Amino acid sequence: MGSEPHQRRSHAHAVRWSRHRHSGEHDLMTQTVSVVIDNVPIEVAFYDTNTREAQLKAIQAEESAETAVAAKDVALLAAIGLGPFADTTAGLAATTNGQYFYTVSPANLYLNNAGTAVLQDELATLARSLGVMAPTIVPDNATIKQAIETLGENVESDDGAGFVGLKQGGKVQHGIPYVTPMMKNAAGDGTWNDTAAAQDAIYEASARGWEVVLPKGYSFSNTGLILPDNTIIKGEGRLINTANRLTLGNGCLVEGIKIGGNDKAGLSDGIRIHDVADCVVRGVELDGIAYSGITLSNANGVLIEGLTARNIGDPDAPFWFATSSGMVVYAQNSSGVTIQRCPKAEQIYGSAAYFIGTGCTDFVITDSEVTDTFYRAFQVFGTGHRRIVISRNRGYRMGELNDSGSGIGCNGIYVASDSTDPSNIDIESNILENLAENGIEVLCAARIRANKIKTTGYRALSTPSNEGMFIESGSIVEDNVITSAAFIGIRSYVDGYTASSMVVRNNTVIAAVGDAINFQANGSGSTYVNSRVSGNQLVSYGGAYAIAISGTSGAAIGSSNAVNDNVAVNGAAVAIAADVRKSGNSWQW
Repeated sequence: MGSEPHQRRSHAHAVRWSRHRHSGEHDLMTQTVSVVIDNVPIEVAFYDTNTREAQLKAIQAEESAETAVAAKDVALLAAIGLGPFADTTAGLAATTNGQYFYTVSPANLYLNNAGTAVLQDELATLARSLGVMAPTIVPDNATIKQAIETLGENVESDDGAGFVGLKQGGKVQHGIPYVTPMMKNAAGDGTWNDTAAAQDAIYEASARGWEVVLPKGYSFSNTGLILPDNTIIKGEGRLINTANRLTLGNGCLVEGIKIGGNDKAGLSDGIRIHDVADCVVRGVELDGIAYSGITLSNANGVLIEGLTARNIGDPDAPFWFATSSGMVVYAQNSSGVTIQRCPKAEQIYGSAAYFIGTGCTDFVITDSEVTDTFYRAFQVFGTGHRRIVISRNRGYRMGELNDSGSGIGCNGIYVASDSTDPSNIDIESNILENLAENGIEVLCAARIRANKIKTTGYRALSTPSNEGMFIESGSIVEDNVITSAAFIGIRSYVDGYTASSMVVRNNTVIAAVGDAINFQANGSGSTYVNSRVSGNQLVSYGGAYAIAISGTSGAAIGSSNAVNDNVAVNGAAVAIAADVRKSGNSWQW
């Protein structure tokens, strides 16, 4: 072979067998495996005390076998064994069947063979040559080459990360408990259909109990993905739904990712939560979705937190009333749902940004903001509502996107339910400003407390109703502040039925264009019973009356109703039916 080293290269490394003469009583052959990984050489030297002739024959025979060995990835030979351990008992306890480990006293390498420590002299030598242990044993080259080949195959396998050691301890697979779509050959360019790759990543992560991660800067075009139960998907990457949606199983977590609808070219929702429980959607961004951002049906125990949404629904065909499209969140027959701290929902074309439909119970929307809608910010619609809370939210510029000329449906909050108990629906401490129709319209029993409403009739769109607040039977309205209503400050109107047990107290109405408070029963079958208007502060209104409680077209209002302790200033006049009890009011001219 001569004194020049014989070299053979693969894509990752080169292996060299060479001969050197050392001084002393015998000629000593040196065989060196030279591995080059990322331009960093690793050399393993083996010393043989055979005769020179035998050495040469062995080298020549081994060179042909080395052709296969050279193609294997041996970058991680130092990770042959786990350790060090004080003894074999400790090593067996820390490893599983088929894993290697080594001890320091004595310095040996062992194989865990079904709970028995089997000494591995040849592999120990290789480990010592790589600096894992102090060298004391002369290797057998055939065994070493077999170990290298086996290790290379293991590292190249799907479970290769389980053979690569970390300096901190453990294996690489312990530091990568997640799957990305790129690991399944996704393009991530937002154009190529990555449905299969992304779904494969989801299934593998679910099976292993790992997370799915969408890395920042990657977009995954898909035609619908399914999360099995208890799957976690997170990251800063983006799903582009060209059809269908991301469908969640029980106990799923979706966190931080972005979801788009291919600028609405994909007729899809963002996330579907149907017939499942205990899901969390946190910090997700929705943008450019043709239908709704998140739909819930028969869902239980859902938390939606930190959601942002922009450009939801079709501006050329804005959706109206009970359709499920164009909403940030649309829900029906769902319970135990909390939507909180959602900082922005803007450019929304559905009948409401947040829609609570039929059969929803124990449903809370709080500390969230809606701006620039075609229609409403918040809507409760249908039957069977129990314990609905809409609190501490902000709504600005309802109807901003509406160029139809009609402002009907552009409320801040709209409730049309069969509730006869005001404790079923609680609307509290919301701030609503610049509303094309009413600030709050409630067509059932509800509690409406401590809200601030400013400027209804925004953009002067045509609407028959742009009061600060419109209420019906069973409502309790207290401690609200209404400023600059385009018509009446607080209004009730009944036609053909009886409204009962309405309470309007301790509210402040400032600068209403019409009356400050107006209750009107129209027709012989219409009236109010057991209702109270008390303790309200009525300032600077432009209508004929500070308070008007009257019947028209044959309607009569009886003595079960009362008007007490109100204060009206700036040109006050009242029109209160004769039988209504009155006391303690201060009418100032």
